[in-house]
Amino acid sequence: MSVELKTTLNGEQSVDPTKAYLIDFSRMNSVNDLMLVLSSFGFTIGGDHPFIEQLKPFLNLQNPIDLPKQPKNDLEDRIFKGE
Repeated sequence: MSVELKTTLNGEQSVDPTKAYLIDFSRMNSVNDLMLVLSSFGFTIGGDHPFIEQLKPFLNLQNPIDLPKQPKNDLEDRIFKGE
């Protein structure tokens, strides 16, 4: 197994857009570093989440995101109705 590292002229490693990378939490030096990483994920909480009231103070209520309608699962209906 070989690992190829690419560096730029200033010594920084480059990012390959065709690869995925794990977050190395040991490199974080502050809560701000953690906040930057977490905010990059774009977490969302559905309005029907069981902890919505506890999370409400931290939500951007002025800019909600419309959720796509879930297709009806006919197979599930048939199973529960005994068909």
